[in-house]
Amino acid sequence: PLLQKVTNMVNEAGKGAIIFINNVSNSENTLRKLQQFLNYQDGQEQHPTLAYNYRDYGIGTQILKNLGINKFKVITQNPNIKPQVGGYDVEVTEMVQL
Repeated sequence: PLLQKVTNMVNEAGKGAIIFINNVSNSENTLRKLQQFLNYQDGQEQHPTLAYNYRDYGIGTQILKNLGINKFKVITQNPNIKPQVGGYDVEVTEMVQL
């Protein structure tokens, strides 16, 4: 459902790129993420995912820059957390609530 919502938002804007980072590095981390999501479904957690890994922002920013995208909006469930991407010579123009 979330990916579909993001896709719809990009389609409505008429342009955009969706960067999906699968940052699961080992089975222990995968199990932690699955447990976090199950706890969210059961109402035991407020957020469906683990805390952000800021390296993912750097990887995503590098991908966008390689695509020639230097200014972009970030669609996120946490719009108050603005990624620090100044070292990549790009600009986050807006944080959009998902």
